[in-house]
Amino acid sequence: MQEKLGNRNKIGVVLPSALTESFEIVLARVIDLVNAGEDVEIIQCDGAVKGCVANPFNIKSTCDHCKNVRDNAVNSLKISCRRLSINNESRVDSISEANFSDTQIEDIKSSVESTILTFYRRKKENFNKADIRKLVMSCLEKNFFTYSKAIYAESKNLIVTRGLGRLEFFNGRIVPNYALLKSAQDSGIDFSIIEVAGIYRNILTVKNKSIHDLGFRQSALRKFIDSRLSREDQGIIFFESRRSGKRTDTISFVKQQVHGMINETEKPIFAIFTSSTDEFEFLGDQWFTEASKNPYSFILKLSELIGNDYRIVVRMHPNQAGDYTGATKILEKKLRELDNVEVISPRERQSTYELIDKASVVLAFGSSVGIEATYARKPSILVGRAVWEFLDIAYHAETAETVAELLKNGLKAKPRIDAIAVASYYMIGDGVEGVLSWDKDKNLFSVNGQNFLGNKRSSFSYYITRFFNKILRLP
Repeated sequence: MQEKLGNRNKIGVVLPSALTESFEIVLARVIDLVNAGEDVEIIQCDGAVKGCVANPFNIKSTCDHCKNVRDNAVNSLKISCRRLSINNESRVDSISEANFSDTQIEDIKSSVESTILTFYRRKKENFNKADIRKLVMSCLEKNFFTYSKAIYAESKNLIVTRGLGRLEFFNGRIVPNYALLKSAQDSGIDFSIIEVAGIYRNILTVKNKSIHDLGFRQSALRKFIDSRLSREDQGIIFFESRRSGKRTDTISFVKQQVHGMINETEKPIFAIFTSSTDEFEFLGDQWFTEASKNPYSFILKLSELIGNDYRIVVRMHPNQAGDYTGATKILEKKLRELDNVEVISPRERQSTYELIDKASVVLAFGSSVGIEATYARKPSILVGRAVWEFLDIAYHAETAETVAELLKNGLKAKPRIDAIAVASYYMIGDGVEGVLSWDKDKNLFSVNGQNFLGNKRSSFSYYITRFFNKILRLP
């Protein structure tokens, strides 16, 4: 990374597509910054190069509609910041792959892959050769890549020409935001990632770090607890809401589950809960242990060690039903071939919480079940990575042999205090109040009381991309 360029205070905030949910979030951030007296310039895409997540198939009418929604929203909110184009006709021809280093190209390709995994939870090679969607996905991948290159080059140009000292943008992982992150780093200026956190979806900004970095998330949790922000009542609401299928900091995955489908037997139940590993693949090895990277090998070995003494029940994460990379299907098939392991597939209706309650011991690969088991006063074993792993919530094990040894020595449930603190953090979050508001009943954001979903839906162009997206998400 280059040396910081002076003491410049000007902030460039990059608006996402006006057809996305994040549009309202970033608009609210702009107003919060202006209200705080900051020197802010809005950076917007004018569609000379198409291929963003809202228009991955280069449909001109979609681009035109997006710009119209954006302009109406900015005018309606009376935002008076200078507006700069990050993607206009005058410089498109100068963007050549020859201007990028091999590392920059690989970084951009990585962000394209992570975006496709995030939105579609599959890879191009997951489609059969005869499936026309393979060709569609190739087109989408190419357009994402071209668009990200353009945004990287143009944002670097704006940083210099406008004398920006900080670049702000949403999320930092999906197209084209990782390209923006790299352009800020390579230009030697600060950047801030914009997100929302907690049940009230307040804006959270993270300066010069990836919001998805495990170390950052752990330091944020430590800071929350050390600052005595934890509230027991909020932690309890988290656990009780999760059990009843209500939304907390995220959607519920257990609404369709029912009690009364898990029978008790003479053997004590050893309950294993898998995670949606495809959602973490793009984050790299920091979020994985050998056990969580290879859950089948771990469960196979554990079944050989404790299968005679325990009834092993594997509850696959309901969200794994949407994993089209093929990894979940392979895992389920292999687990079902084990004689002494029962498997509950992602779509089956057996209750996660009934299984926790009837289990003698609960093992998780990193999901929130680890803290929920402790709250339910069950011994909890963590064999993966988790934001809360440094707290006294679960027993830690890296191998099946370690788990077997723990069981021999006898396990008692950990105290609930740390689990409640973590749950409180998930509920309260580390965002700050501003002009953004969240309607939990309608599931939408508003800025100073205004929401622009109606404008987004006012054109047929809005639905064209959504149609293609649904096609790509079909099994």
